[in-house]
Amino acid sequence: MQKKRLAEKKIAPCLACYACAGSHVCVRRDDMAEVLEALKAADVIVLASPVYFYSICAQMKTMIDRANSLYSADYAFDRHRR
Repeated sequence: MQKKRLAEKKIAPCLACYACAGSHVCVRRDDMAEVLEALKAADVIVLASPVYFYSICAQMKTMIDRANSLYSADYAFDRHRR
């Protein structure tokens, strides 16, 4: 089990450049690369966030936005069922 505290990571916002759609790698060079590798390797992903203004915290929203490279890579969460 791994625990990632987003508050301790330097994760920049998504540029919406969509470079990851072709390369499946984000052009930003920060701690998100480590988080993405952990997401790819995980069998189960549990997200937890304090609630601010009826939504998740800014760090969680940024991480989800930056995980766009997983979506464009045809990443399947049910890969073990195939």
